[in-house]
Amino acid sequence: MIRYVRTFQLVLATASVATASLAATTFIPEELAAAAAPPIVQQMASPKGMPQQPMKNDAMKDDAMQKKAIAAPMMNDFKPFTAEAFKSATQAGKTTLVFFHAPWCPVCKAQEPKVLAHLNGDHTDIVAFKIDYDTNLGLRKEMKVDKQSTLILYKGATEVARLSYKSDTASIDELFSHASMAMSGAK
Repeated sequence: MIRYVRTFQLVLATASVATASLAATTFIPEELAAAAAPPIVQQMASPKGMPQQPMKNDAMKDDAMQKKAIAAPMMNDFKPFTAEAFKSATQAGKTTLVFFHAPWCPVCKAQEPKVLAHLNGDHTDIVAFKIDYDTNLGLRKEMKVDKQSTLILYKGATEVARLSYKSDTASIDELFSHASMAMSGAK
C-alpha cells in the first residue's frame, strides 16, 4: 500500500513540474502558473532575471489583426446580396465587393476578418455583398465563379480585381490595392 502511495505522489509531483513547464513555454502569466504549481516548482519554472515575453511573428500579427477586426464594432459589414442592391450600387459607380463564401470553408473563414478589417479601415466606402456559394448556382455561373472563397471587386459595372481561394494577408492587401486605384480613377 505504501508503495502505491509513493508512486502516486511521484506521479503528482511529475505532473506539477510538467504543468509548470507547459505554463512557462506557452507564456501563461506568472500569476496563473504560480497558482497551478507548488512553491518548489514555481522556483524552477521562473528563473530570476529571465524575462518571459511572447514571441512576435507574422502568425501572431495575423491573429491579432483578426481578433481586432472581430472585436471592433463593424461599421461597414457585408450586406446580403440582392440583384437590386447590386445593380443600384454598380449603376451609381460605387466600388463594390462581392464575396462568394461557404460556411464550411476554412479559407472563407480566414478571409472574412481580414476583408472586414479593410472595409472598416481604409476602404469604408466600398459596398460589400456576401453570397452563399452553395445556394446560388445561377449567380455563380453569371459571375463566372467556380470556387468558394472568391472575392470580386467592381468599379461601377466593371470588374477590376478577383481573388480566389487565397487568405494570406498579402493577397488580400493586393486585392484592396486595386480598390484604391479604382477609386482614384487610375488603371
